[in-house]
Amino acid sequence: FKNNIYQGNKFQIHISSKNPYIGTGDKISIFNQNNTLNKEYTAVILGDITGNDIVDVGDVAKLYQHIRGSFEMKKEFILAGDVYRDSKLELNDVAKLYQYVRGGIDSLEGER
Repeated sequence: FKNNIYQGNKFQIHISSKNPYIGTGDKISIFNQNNTLNKEYTAVILGDITGNDIVDVGDVAKLYQHIRGSFEMKKEFILAGDVYRDSKLELNDVAKLYQYVRGGIDSLEGER
């Protein structure tokens, strides 16, 4: 992706990421024409609990550790782990994420 995106002289969008793609926890900043920060967003990618822009077994492990109470996550990572989007993290979120990683389901979108 492009790191800096310009819209004429009106504003600039800057994406700060350590990875090739946007991952959970990455910051998206919008600056006005005077290069003053106008708004900043934190990316949440469903299933990307580790913030590395890839949904894999590491995300399943971190989600399970959080549910067990042995690992605390920031808000954006909790939102990324709530794959059922019911505002709670439970073992069914871990199970669905694991199914996705193993190829049993094609998407984390849809059925809630």
